[in-house]
Amino acid sequence: MRLGRVTLLIFVRSMINIRLYLYFLILSILFFKYMYKQIDKSLRELLANNLILYPIDTDWGIGCDATNPDAVRKVYKLKQRNTIKY
Repeated sequence: MRLGRVTLLIFVRSMINIRLYLYFLILSILFFKYMYKQIDKSLRELLANNLILYPIDTDWGIGCDATNPDAVRKVYKLKQRNTIKY
């Protein structure tokens, strides 16, 4: 009799673990799907020579395609910085 209860308890615990794992898996898939859309949108903006904002530890960062001089000029203009270095 006791062996049956222990076996049932192990089975129930394993089913709970499987259910939690499946919930975690589904949430992970939804999160990565959302992140993929955001990354794709950001890349399209960068390729169109637009600026993007991204969170950093205490503030926001401004991003652009650093290989494109026009995009870099947009960052300097937005930050109201002089493009001439002394």
